[in-house]
Amino acid sequence: MFRTASSRLSPIFQIPPAPAMANDPTANATARSKPGLVLRRTVLSAFALTPVIYCRLAFAQNTPSANDVAKVAVWFVGAKLGLAAMAYFRNTADYAAFFNDAKSRAKEIDIDVNDFPPRPSKSTDGLLALLDYMNRGDSAHIESQIFQKYGDYHATLYDVSSKMFLIPLIYDLDPDEARTTLVDGMRKKLAAINMPDRLWQPLVDAVAAKKSFDDVRTATIQMNNDVLDYLVAVARGQQH
Repeated sequence: MFRTASSRLSPIFQIPPAPAMANDPTANATARSKPGLVLRRTVLSAFALTPVIYCRLAFAQNTPSANDVAKVAVWFVGAKLGLAAMAYFRNTADYAAFFNDAKSRAKEIDIDVNDFPPRPSKSTDGLLALLDYMNRGDSAHIESQIFQKYGDYHATLYDVSSKMFLIPLIYDLDPDEARTTLVDGMRKKLAAINMPDRLWQPLVDAVAAKKSFDDVRTATIQMNNDVLDYLVAVARGQQH
C-alpha cells in the first residue's frame, strides 16, 4: 500500500509556500447580498496557518508513519481542492494557488488530480457545475483513488474536507438545505471514523441554531484548523 515512508513521503515534511493574501474586497456588510462573491473571504483566509502544520510534522521527535502522514495530506488536498473548485466554477476568485497546492500534495501520496474541466457557458450554472464536479466528476474519482490506496478512513477525510467549505456557501442560500444535504452527512461520516466530536460539533451546532453566515463561516474555518491540528498530533504520536 505504501512505499518507504522516509523516501516516498519526505516532501510532505517540507514547509509549503503560504498562499498569496490580498485585501478582501468583500469584508463588509454588503458582501452577503452578492452570492457570487460571498465565499471569497473563506478562500483568502482558510489556510493562512497551514505552513505551521507541516512545520510541526517536520520537527516531530519520531518519524510519523506513512499512513498517518497520508491522513494529514488527504485532508489538506481535499480542503484546498474544494476551495479551488468553488473559486473556479463560480469564477469568484483566483483558484490557481489553491489548486496547485492540492495537486502537488496529492502527487506526493500517489494521487492524481486532473485539471478542472471547462467552465459552463452560463455563469449562472457555476454552482451546478461545482456540485457535479464534487459528486460525480474528478473529485469523486480522487476519493476513489484514496479509498483504493489507503482505505475508508482516508477516503472519508477527503470526502469531508473537500466539501466542508460548501457549507457556508449553501447555508447562505438556504440554511435548511445546508443542514440536510451537507452537515448531517458530514456528522455521520466523521462519527463513523471516530473523529472526536469536539472538532466538528461547533459547526453542526452553528448550522442547527441558524446562526449568522459569518458565524458558520468562522466555525467551518475553525473545524478545518482543529482537524488538521488533531491529525498532526496523531502523526506525532500525541493523540490516538
